[in-house]
Amino acid sequence: MIREAKGLPLDQFDVVVLDLNLPNGRGAGTIKAIRPLVSCPLIVYTGTTDRSMVAEVIAAGADDYVMKDAPSVALVHRINIAVQMHENSKRIARLIDLQNVLERKDMEWQALARRQLLIVCGMILGCTVLGVVVLGVVR
Repeated sequence: MIREAKGLPLDQFDVVVLDLNLPNGRGAGTIKAIRPLVSCPLIVYTGTTDRSMVAEVIAAGADDYVMKDAPSVALVHRINIAVQMHENSKRIARLIDLQNVLERKDMEWQALARRQLLIVCGMILGCTVLGVVVLGVVR
């Protein structure tokens, strides 16, 4: 399963739902092998009732888990929540990037405004200002 997954366009998936007991991988090792291949939510759909195994797969990189004996609507609900949370995380990251760009541009504009102010002050005072502000009384 893991070998086959490497050939898939995993960057185009909205979510990955997988069982812990695959033919060539079991438990947290499966999650550790798949997690680097996908950026989307990874939900474990498992028949195991071993709580320590569930904690292990979450620690290994799974975003959520659903027990196989749960109603199918629970799986659909968890998928929807995971996809929404992932999309929100991407939006937040994009907003943070935009905020950083705006802060850099603001600093650039402030520096430009200070330079222009120095030039104007120098013109008013009748002197050349080279990065130094000289305050004094003009007679």
